[in-house]
Amino acid sequence: MASCVGCGAQLAPAWKFCIHCGIAVDANIPPVNPRTGSVSHVRHGTSRSRTFIVAGVIAFLIGIGLIAAAIAFASGAFG
Repeated sequence: MASCVGCGAQLAPAWKFCIHCGIAVDANIPPVNPRTGSVSHVRHGTSRSRTFIVAGVIAFLIGIGLIAAAIAFASGAFG
């Protein structure tokens, strides 16, 4: 038994559309998002999202370093 590419529900062989989300079942028809009317594409983690994660980690580490330097300066470690 096949499953819907849009919602993952089980599909009967005779169905032309998913009864849960309305996406076309026929393999020759690209799946259409019923909310936007555009062709649906499955997107996994992109390099752009990885870039934001790396940038966030770097910003966090710089912030920790600045806090450590401020504490060291306030405690008189520099002189």
